[in-house]
Parts: sequence; structure tokens; C-alpha cells
Amino acid sequence: GREMLIRRLKNWKHELTDQLLNQMVKFFGFKTNHDFMRAVALDQLDLARVKEIGATSLKDKFAGI
Repeated sequence: GREMLIRRLKNWKHELTDQLLNQMVKFFGFKTNHDFMRAVALDQLDLARVKEIGATSLKDKFAGI
């Protein structure tokens, strides 16, 4: 699941960081990163929503610059 997510984020010009991963885990209501990655691997998540979270996170990250 991790490789799939990294590949998808790379296509969207984003990088998977620990902070972003933790935000996605929390947003989707998973208890662990492992559970989140398993859901990604089994296509139980809509990766378009993952893209929205990634874009929002990056905007927030660079808003103060």
C-alpha cells in the first residue's frame, strides 16, 4: 500500500512525509499507519480524497512563507 500511495502522490507532485501520513491516518479515522496502508492497498479508500488532504496540507505548510 505504501508504494502505491507514494507512486500516486508522486504523480500529483507531492511527497509522502511522516507528517502528511499521520494527518491522513487521523483524517480517515484509522488507528495505525499500518491499517491505513492496508486500506490503500485493498482500494478501500478514495485516493482522490487523499489528494485533497495532501494539497491542503501543503498549502498550510507553506502559507507562512
